[in-house]
Amino acid sequence: MFWCMGIQIYIYKYSDAGTDAYNGSAVNISVWAQTGGYVLLAISEIFASITSLEYAFSKAPKNMRSLVMAFSLFQTALASAIGEAFNPLTADPLLVANYAVAGGLAAGGGIIFWFQFRQQDKDEDKLNMLPTGHLGTHTQEMEIERRRSSVVAMEDLKHS
Repeated sequence: MFWCMGIQIYIYKYSDAGTDAYNGSAVNISVWAQTGGYVLLAISEIFASITSLEYAFSKAPKNMRSLVMAFSLFQTALASAIGEAFNPLTADPLLVANYAVAGGLAAGGGIIFWFQFRQQDKDEDKLNMLPTGHLGTHTQEMEIERRRSSVVAMEDLKHS
């Protein structure tokens, strides 16, 4: 979004119509300048979507995977709703503000996400050992205890 904001600032600066660029003259800017915004947006979407799918498949207990995916898709829907709320900003001369707000929200969300989950890699082995739930049966308790003891043994091996 910050890339797009920079392109829009350039268009406003060099357009004969100023911030009313849609009703004025063309600006001598390559269409290729826009590709940066699309490429960066695609990369961020790949990181978010693929990570979400990977965690839903490999970290959630088998009987909870659909619920984890539902929460992930709900967050996507919520983000889309927030994006729709900013549609009134998608007109001249507010395009720079639109890109700045979207970029700021994304950056803020990314920073909060990093602070919340920065220790996740240290818990990788424990997350990979999550059992299949059986609604509190004796079998589940035995499976949890067996996996706990193997995780503890693996941690002891790492520290020795």
